[in-house]
Amino acid sequence: GHNAIQERYLVIKPKRVVRHKSYNSNGKNIHDIALIELEQAVSFNDSRIGFACLPLNHVNQGESYPPIGKETYDYHNKIQ
Repeated sequence: GHNAIQERYLVIKPKRVVRHKSYNSNGKNIHDIALIELEQAVSFNDSRIGFACLPLNHVNQGESYPPIGKETYDYHNKIQ
């Protein structure tokens, strides 16, 4: 039978990760962004695929944010 968890999530492995050229893992969250190339193409028509939301400019330096892949909620209380 089908598993509700399998239907809710789509797992695609990364093929390559390209970090920002100025990234430094010193814990200050500066330039902590990367591009992730997936092993296969995805369709944004699939309800399990969505966009990652980046923080706005008013974010405080040194503040922690959930990593991509964690469930977070937007201002309409919709899961992202």
